[in-house]
Amino acid sequence: MPAGHGTRARYCRGCRCEECRAANSAYDRALRARAGLPDSKSTPSDDATLPRPHGRTAARIEDLEFLLSVGEHPDRAAERVGWTPKAAERALHRHGLHQLASRLRERVAS
Repeated sequence: MPAGHGTRARYCRGCRCEECRAANSAYDRALRARAGLPDSKSTPSDDATLPRPHGRTAARIEDLEFLLSVGEHPDRAAERVGWTPKAAERALHRHGLHQLASRLRERVAS
């Protein structure tokens, strides 16, 4: 008998419906709790559906924000952190930093 929706077994067979994802997440939380590990998926965020920047991306975003705040031209600021203006805008949107992305876009347009 095949596993129904809302089970980890169904998730492992490739189903990514809301119920199966929730069952897999519950299993993962319980497994981590039994092992005494922190719940790695619990990160505070304004929008929990967006990935949080970390590592090199977080550093680039911080540097870009600083460069823009001190008046650096957006093209040059993006270049200095290792991005094109378009790549910087995409990264900012991907991490929910829409206001900073619009600031970048406004300065490029002017």
